[in-house]
Amino acid sequence: MRSGEFDRGQQVGAWRSWDRAGRLVKKRSFRRIPTHNGTGYWYSWHG
Repeated sequence: MRSGEFDRGQQVGAWRSWDRAGRLVKKRSFRRIPTHNGTGYWYSWHG
């Protein structure tokens, strides 16, 4: 199971994956980055 947030249909912030016993398996952080020409955004994750 996963938990996290969306912004305009894209994953943002901290996302966590849990196993069936409720233990944290993985945590990733997604961030919104402006495009080079300023017309939109792309999304990157780390962790």
